[in-house]
Amino acid sequence: MLKKAKIFLNPEEQAMLSAYLSDGSLSPSRYRRALVVSLINQGLTDLECSRQSAMSPSGVKKIRNRFQTLGLANTIIGEPKGHRPRALSAESEAKLYSLTKETKHNGRKAWTLKALRSYVLEVEGIFLTLESIRRIIKREGERQSPETVWLDESEMEGMTGTR
Repeated sequence: MLKKAKIFLNPEEQAMLSAYLSDGSLSPSRYRRALVVSLINQGLTDLECSRQSAMSPSGVKKIRNRFQTLGLANTIIGEPKGHRPRALSAESEAKLYSLTKETKHNGRKAWTLKALRSYVLEVEGIFLTLESIRRIIKREGERQSPETVWLDESEMEGMTGTR
């Protein structure tokens, strides 16, 4: 379909678009979206835009529709995809980890995952699975005590290189 797109950029948006295209810091997909918006703004049809930008005509149509509904910045940068936000904040995760290392629970040597889950539910009001609790503790443990140990030259003098 030879459809002439109707996109009108104000001078501020045109300056932003030319900055996006000349900057060189955009990812390839973002650059291609900016290029398509620029070509549509020049008055090219969807088919001509698709040939010059190496996209399908339906992809050009999606970008045009996205621009008309979301505006320039949201069309080029796009929306975050695919990740679910963490249930606990970084501070709460650190507090949970420090709780496991500093205190004992009900006369036991250490906290159980079920007891930690109950604690999080009681304090934060968030239900987490046992696996989520385990991952948080593991991740925080790696952050607070990294396994990489750096030695200076004086400590390495007495070491041998054999295995």
